[in-house]
Amino acid sequence: LDLSFAYAQSLSVTLTSLRHAMLPFADLSYASLVQTDLSGARLSSVRFRRAQILRCIFSSIAPQDVREPFSTDQAISFSTEIAGADFSNALIVDTTFARAQAIAAIFDRALMIAPDFTGTALSVASFHGAILVDPRWQGAFLGEANFDGAFVFGADPLGQMAAEAATDTFSVDRYRAEPVDAQTVLAGSDWDYLTPDGLTEMTHGLPAWRLVRVQP
Repeated sequence: LDLSFAYAQSLSVTLTSLRHAMLPFADLSYASLVQTDLSGARLSSVRFRRAQILRCIFSSIAPQDVREPFSTDQAISFSTEIAGADFSNALIVDTTFARAQAIAAIFDRALMIAPDFTGTALSVASFHGAILVDPRWQGAFLGEANFDGAFVFGADPLGQMAAEAATDTFSVDRYRAEPVDAQTVLAGSDWDYLTPDGLTEMTHGLPAWRLVRVQP
């Protein structure tokens, strides 16, 4: 499937496989993607602005998971390319970006619940003002990624991010964490997916913080 440069705002896709699809520079703003498999797809510079993305797969395809007619040579994998993709103000729930190439991707002001960034290349990506509920950063490459204004949860969210991310790719010293309440967190979101009480329940009552960048 090749939809490069397609204009498909408000597209609705449910229970669909778009593995290996070609969608670079497409505009999928306001789209609804539900349980859609985009693993191995070419999604560089795609616009997902204000899209609703629920239980989708953007992860790269490991060699053992490659299916015919593509080569099943155990040495070959297929990366999901989302470099420069724009997820600004999107709602992203239970979605995996594991091992994807997401350099310079934009997640500004997105509401993200349980996103999986395991092993994801996120160098110079932006999460400005994003709400990050229960993210997974294990092995993620966060070099020069911007988290200024992002909302995070936990006893020591900065320390947790540094411990989970790839070695030496996230600097705790660049940020300070300011305590905020659930209502303040959700005030910056375009989505009414969560209430303040629902957010508190989902985060198990862990304290909420706004990250403020204090170093270049």
